Amino acid sequence: MKSTVISLLRRQPDLIRAAGAGIALLLLASMASAPDGPSPLDPSNGVINGKVAIAAMPVLVDIHGKSTILASEGCELHLVNSDDVTVERVYPCGSWFKPPVGRYLFWLEKGSSVSYQSVLYYAGEKFKTSGKVFLKPVYPAGSVQLDAKTDMPAGGTFRILTLDTRERYRPFDRRISSENAKKRVRVPVGRVIASIVDHNGRALSLSRPQRVTTGTTTVISPNRTDVQSTVVLAILDRFVSHLPLPNCNGALVTKTQRRRPDIDMQAYDRIVFAWYAVPALGKVRLEVECGTENLLMRQVRLERGAIETIRSTLRNPRGVATPKRPPITPQP
Repeated sequence: MKSTVISLLRRQPDLIRAAGAGIALLLLASMASAPDGPSPLDPSNGVINGKVAIAAMPVLVDIHGKSTILASEGCELHLVNSDDVTVERVYPCGSWFKPPVGRYLFWLEKGSSVSYQSVLYYAGEKFKTSGKVFLKPVYPAGSVQLDAKTDMPAGGTFRILTLDTRERYRPFDRRISSENAKKRVRVPVGRVIASIVDHNGRALSLSRPQRVTTGTTTVISPNRTDVQSTVVLAILDRFVSHLPLPNCNGALVTKTQRRRPDIDMQAYDRIVFAWYAVPALGKVRLEVECGTENLLMRQVRLERGAIETIRSTLRNPRGVATPKRPPITPQP
């Protein structure tokens, strides 16, 4: 059985696809050799009601790139559907399961560790020869919890975003429904920001960056902006299929000033800029430049005491074809 795992791992970082399956997972190149530790499940047993089943095991990767499979006890696999990321499904690691057909983000949680999130497509395909065993590295984690005194609007969400990305992973983010907003949420260590967002996707409050440390809980109280100023939050989707990532510069531009963002988080799938305590001087211009090209220019009206939320998709630079579907960079 272990030869099956070795075969799977040695094909990294290529996209691993089952023919006609609709399940895809990208594995990190650092796991190029067979891991030590307990053997994962036998893929030939990965079937539920005649359909392909899924299982996952946590993996620890040391500073030298050596990987060890960890015991599945105390480990959970979390799935959120891309159609509604506030709906979370939890399964035990090391056990076969079959989710509803859909596109998911999934990650593992085990003690004071968490994996980064990956994209999983499941089409409920007919079982032929094997199920899917996913080996995911886990990293030190802490928890974030919304301050108990913070008001949550009906239908709103508590949103968390990590600012420190690792290697080729997507930024770790969570959207928690108002009903579950006061629960602790496990995230990788490093800097995070959090916001309260209404049912229309408009940010009502935004925290300053706070640092999450291993095994501790960071309580966050997203603040409303000062009544005499404005906060500007820009969430810009982009799809970069090849490294290195192009670095982009964002600025709020007036006749006399070009202000750089206080928050500058850039990943393959999105860019997040934020400006705090911006004087409410009427209109400013948001500009985003990548290299020598201006990829976004938009007028923003600043209202006192408000958070101006801009959501847009950056166009591709000249000479770069627009992909028919968002690509995924290699990640476990």
